[in-house]
This record gives sequence, C-alpha cells and structure tokens, in this order.
Amino acid sequence: MKNIFKILSLILIVGFSASSCNDNDEEPVMSQTIYAMASRDANLSSLKAAIDKAGLAATLDGTGTFTVFAPSNAAFTSFLQANGFTSLNDVPAAALKEILFNHVLAARVTSSEITTGYVSTLAKGAASST
Repeated sequence: MKNIFKILSLILIVGFSASSCNDNDEEPVMSQTIYAMASRDANLSSLKAAIDKAGLAATLDGTGTFTVFAPSNAAFTSFLQANGFTSLNDVPAAALKEILFNHVLAARVTSSEITTGYVSTLAKGAASST
C-alpha cells in the first residue's frame, strides 16, 4: 500500500490537467470530454483501459466539470511493476476506481492554478481525506 501512495504522488507530479492541454485545433478543450481525450491519445491508452475497467467511462464522457491529472502509459507501467501486477486486469476494479479518483478534481483547474500541496480529490479512501 505504501508503494501505491508513492506511485500516486509521482503520477500527480508528472501528470497534467486535461482541461489545460489540447493538440486538436478543431475542437476547444472545454468541449471535449475527459474520456474522449484519453481515447484519442496513444500515450493515454492505459488510462482509457483503466477508466473502462473501473466503470467510469459514462461519467468521464458525460457533462460535468472535471480536471484529471492524467497518468501516462509509463506511469501505469511503473505502478503495475511496483505493486506486483502483470497488467491492469490484475488490479481489482474497486482499487482502480479509487486510484483514478485520486486523479480527478470536481472543478476546472488550469495549469497556472496548480500549486504544490494537498488537494482534495474525488477518492473516498484514507489518502483523500482531509
């Protein structure tokens, strides 16, 4: 469990706010869903697979104001290796859901608003309580 929190901290440090990045000049970021963005980016294919397994696709493909600090495929690989998992399929769905919720804020946060320190996420586990 201690390794999970180390990896999550690393992921948050190297993560990015999905609401502040956009490589698609045709569609503004704010009109794209988190799920759609993850589906289109090859470096976020593990995030998309994790969202699917955790049953969060409908939530992150719907309307709502979210900021996701999106872990890359490399971050997922590090997490899996550090915790003895062969693949995302080995991670229990409930644990995966909480891990993902540790990366989601129920607010729009731009990159200029990000500061170092604790941030209350949508996770319900001990790591997310204030």
